[in-house]
Amino acid sequence: MKKESGDQIKKEYKKKNKIKVIFLLLSIIVTVILISVYPTIGTVDVSVSDIYTVILNKISPEEDELVNDIVLERVNRCIVGLLIGAGLAISGTTMQGILRNKFASPFTLGIFSMAAVGMVIGSSLNLGTPFIVFLSSLLAFLPFLFYYYLSRYREIGPETMVLIGIALVFTLLPLSLLSGFGSIKAVSWTDVLIMSIFLIACFFILIFNAWNINMISLGDTTAKTLGIEVDRVKFISLLISALIVAIVVSFASMIPFIGLVAPFLCRPIVGNDNRFLIPTTAFVGSSLVLMLDGLGRTIMAPMILPAGILSMFLGGPVLLYLAIKKEKQGWL
Repeated sequence: MKKESGDQIKKEYKKKNKIKVIFLLLSIIVTVILISVYPTIGTVDVSVSDIYTVILNKISPEEDELVNDIVLERVNRCIVGLLIGAGLAISGTTMQGILRNKFASPFTLGIFSMAAVGMVIGSSLNLGTPFIVFLSSLLAFLPFLFYYYLSRYREIGPETMVLIGIALVFTLLPLSLLSGFGSIKAVSWTDVLIMSIFLIACFFILIFNAWNINMISLGDTTAKTLGIEVDRVKFISLLISALIVAIVVSFASMIPFIGLVAPFLCRPIVGNDNRFLIPTTAFVGSSLVLMLDGLGRTIMAPMILPAGILSMFLGGPVLLYLAIKKEKQGWL
């Protein structure tokens, strides 16, 4: 009887893992499709063949120089959008796991606003990019320390964290607007390379800690009994999350609620296993940013509707749903 029960559990586990892998593959396919379509969106008509011609030849003498410039600028924005979406999604997923709070995201907790303060201060003082990223990371990490203290010693609920975060958002809103709260903008190819290297490194660090984050999601006591250094894992994971937000704010732009919506869409299918959830939300987040920016550039063309504004139409209802459907037994 016990053997049959064990075999049934193994079958269910394998079945769930297959579903997770399939959903991850579908997320990758959707992202690839969007990557191929996104550069064709704009006031100037550019075909898919034009895009691949320019990419393969960079500057082709057979093609119009204007077309080359337009395609390269759109490809640049596409890559930046992918990095923004993936970065914010994995940052939000990590925050939710560590803080055991489905409401957590770079925007709702005020992390973005603090990072924006660091970026604006660094830019006004004409500091170099490394110092701006460092200052933004430092200020973005401060709210995490505050939330960690409150959750450990004051036992505050997730709603209180969000209220504090929203207070930070509105208090620092003018500075947030100065940091590039809106559509995806092209940046230098050097900045694209730096962003890619940093965000890929952060991604692999979080994947390496994914199992530990899973155990912390079940509670600090459970994680400690399994030999996990809870404080160290929390510190590293939250520090990496803050660094991701700082990189996105310093080099590109902030699209609110991506870190909230991407995990919300993935969890019903993938579950709370961060080994699958983190990479899946990375692709879903990238797809969301490209779709929002593409939609913003077409529905009111030639006027551009910022993707940051459109993301609020997604984030607001999700936040309301989580508040209404909040489970009484823990966060899972």
